[in-house]
Amino acid sequence: MRGKFILAFSLLSSVLFLFSSCGMPTYHNFNYFSNTIQVSSSLSSVPGIDTDYLAVYRVIINDVDPYLSQINESSPAVLLMYSLAPSAASGLTSDFNSIYRGGSSRYYNGTPVSFGSDGSLENVSSTYESKEIKLYRFSDSGGYNTLSSSPDYTWNNGSGLLLDKYYYFAFRTESLSDNQSFSIVMDVYERSSASSSVDDSELDPIDSVTLRRANGDSFPRQSLDTGDFSFYTSDETYTINLYLTVNIMPGNNAEFNNIYWYELRKTSFDIE
Repeated sequence: MRGKFILAFSLLSSVLFLFSSCGMPTYHNFNYFSNTIQVSSSLSSVPGIDTDYLAVYRVIINDVDPYLSQINESSPAVLLMYSLAPSAASGLTSDFNSIYRGGSSRYYNGTPVSFGSDGSLENVSSTYESKEIKLYRFSDSGGYNTLSSSPDYTWNNGSGLLLDKYYYFAFRTESLSDNQSFSIVMDVYERSSASSSVDDSELDPIDSVTLRRANGDSFPRQSLDTGDFSFYTSDETYTINLYLTVNIMPGNNAEFNNIYWYELRKTSFDIE
């Protein structure tokens, strides 16, 4: 009996040593303070700007969580994805929550996003009218670089979004020379408040990012029937759904080591 006890104690000690040497995971939920991250997808304009935008997100990271002082220097960052299907289609968000945010019991224990060779988000799909719908990453204006890679993702202001600043991500189309296709342009505004009274220094976008399809091609005026357009038949008008989330990663000496994803927020516009 004494020998079995010694053996059991030895095994337990070995397990404890293994965990201590590897480092126990330490999680932090950046939704602990409900107003740390605020994302609105219901806007159609930027305060004080006359440009007719097709869709607008507003994002603010409020400096209310002490762990924000420990995040990676490239955090917070914004990841933007798209799907091509009627805006009534749903189901992509629940898959993203389960697989990449960490599941309903631990949404703050996320994993890096992973995209397949066709540019679609792996293991995330939905069905609408018996047709499969997927989420796709964007490519840059040259069609060579993906706008979905950690830690910068689609946009991070060069060194992370500033805290207590309002960021407006406003989307418009820019026709190409053939007049049969276009790119999506994301104008980014940085504001000290959400007021419509805007200082002259904050009127211009701080960045304009050209967004192309996952394969690097431009968007056609009429839909295709392959790849990211597989929901539609050829020559139909179509809907572009935009999905935005915020990513936060730990810094080198952080007291937490989990990846945090904010919930996906969707907005849509039609191409005619």
